[in-house]
Amino acid sequence: IASSEPEAPFGILLKKCLIAAALSLEQNESILTEMDKKVGDGDCGETLAQGARSLKIACQKNKIAFDAPPLAFSQISQIIQESMGGSSGDFPPSLFSSSSIPNGR
Repeated sequence: IASSEPEAPFGILLKKCLIAAALSLEQNESILTEMDKKVGDGDCGETLAQGARSLKIACQKNKIAFDAPPLAFSQISQIIQESMGGSSGDFPPSLFSSSSIPNGR
């Protein structure tokens, strides 16, 4: 399935939700960093914001097949893995990767 602008209602909604989440992570980068400084090495905000920026770029370039949810979640996982490092970058890809498995498998 080629990635393009979503047409299905779920695909449109999924893209809007992903962009909203990415914007929220970018806008709250400094808060996340301050929280992480209290319990970690202080790079969580920066790492999550980098992942968010990569996802926004992928959305703008229609690199995610939102109308095919299992494929979209797999692509989102790959983008996160490639753009985020550190311990903050380990958990989100597994979440999306697990969501990419179709029901019944």
